Amino acid sequence: RAARALNDALWVDVATDTDSNTNTNTKTDSSRRETKEANAPRTPKKTRGYYKHDESVGALGNASSVSQVFGEWALATLGLAPAHPKERTRAALETVLRVNARGGATFPANAAEASSFVSETDSETETETEPVSNANLHSGERWPAFAYVVAAHAVLVTDDSAKRDASFFDSASSEEEEEEEAFLNSRDADALLLRRAWASARNAYDATWNGGLAFRAPEATDDEGRFRGAADVKNGAVWALDRALTQKARRARDAGRERKASVEDDRRRRSADELRR
Repeated sequence: RAARALNDALWVDVATDTDSNTNTNTKTDSSRRETKEANAPRTPKKTRGYYKHDESVGALGNASSVSQVFGEWALATLGLAPAHPKERTRAALETVLRVNARGGATFPANAAEASSFVSETDSETETETEPVSNANLHSGERWPAFAYVVAAHAVLVTDDSAKRDASFFDSASSEEEEEEEAFLNSRDADALLLRRAWASARNAYDATWNGGLAFRAPEATDDEGRFRGAADVKNGAVWALDRALTQKARRARDAGRERKASVEDDRRRRSADELRR
């Protein structure tokens, strides 16, 4: 009961109704969006939001933390039941990849201002991630290990049939406009989440290994290229991606076996019914 109360206290809902958007756009962009929405199939309203840092006031309290659902990742990795509603966990991951890693960031900032959360449809109003460095020293940093955990978690929460390996990021780049449409219509929501997750993990890899640090990958970096804590053991979190991919492949395989067994059972029953006749 206490956990549910805390869950509700820290959750911040973000409106998903594009009609409520008050930001201005050009008439051409507005007309184009209206046409797309009119032609798109209707889908259930999507949960959207994040778990704020804590119940204190100010920038830090309302910040979107990159680690806000790491506990759920640990439970999923161990094959245990979730503690939070699945739709909120999924929405929190989407927030991390949209808000903490926006503006061409290398990979997610440890914390980002909630005010940087703008509508997905308003790409022209997007700004770079706003760290809450004045309130928290670590918020202006980016930890490579966190990027790997977020990506691994995204693999686990998406549908088993979704393409899930690194080649997805390499081959599935698309225009921002197409990404927005996919998110709004929820037709390719898994594809969009995975694309962003793999991009974040790849950026962490590029900034460390390809950046010349190799096995000296640091604990933290910042947007100026500075780093501290070389050869930090937390970067072993990259293996979380391997674990997630293995779990997902096993899950898909088991589901396939169950479907095959069900089909076989139906075939046997039909054969038995025909023999009785």
